[in-house]
Amino acid sequence: MCIFVNNHLFVNLIITIMKLKFFILSVLLVSSVSSFSQTERGKLVIGGNSGLSYNSFFADGESISTISLNAGLGYFIVDNLAVGINGNLVNLNTDFGNGTIYGIIPSATYFFGKSQLKPFLSVGLGYMNFYKEGVLAYGGTGGLAYMIKENLSFNVSLQYLRLSKDGQGLNNLATGLGFSIYF
Repeated sequence: MCIFVNNHLFVNLIITIMKLKFFILSVLLVSSVSSFSQTERGKLVIGGNSGLSYNSFFADGESISTISLNAGLGYFIVDNLAVGINGNLVNLNTDFGNGTIYGIIPSATYFFGKSQLKPFLSVGLGYMNFYKEGVLAYGGTGGLAYMIKENLSFNVSLQYLRLSKDGQGLNNLATGLGFSIYF
């Protein structure tokens, strides 16, 4: 069962996320730089997304709802393969109360194909702060990047994140929507 402790706080958070999405989209559209191939060796990618999810918590099955914001920077070391870092900020509403998870995770992302619709897979491993403790974080993302322009994509994804410490952990499965710019 999911309990929202403060509905007003939740509504304000959703409004803030929507404003942030609009701001990021505006910046991306204004600062677009033309490129010939989005995912070729030597290019950079900057992206961001937000997600909503429902999770099972630790071994006791407590429920959690989350709202997440993610931003990333990657460098294509070869065609279609980018390595980089992702910053994650997750707001939790749990049966125990509210909390925040944050951290930076190194990652690798591979894009498939040369068409306007590019499937991608990403994996990452690192540490995050969870209730004031460092925990091991790992996960993956699969999705589609639709190339709106040669250097701008709209992304839809399914994300899995596992936080683990001392045999206990959080499994987070979320949907994500976002944008990426390539230069």
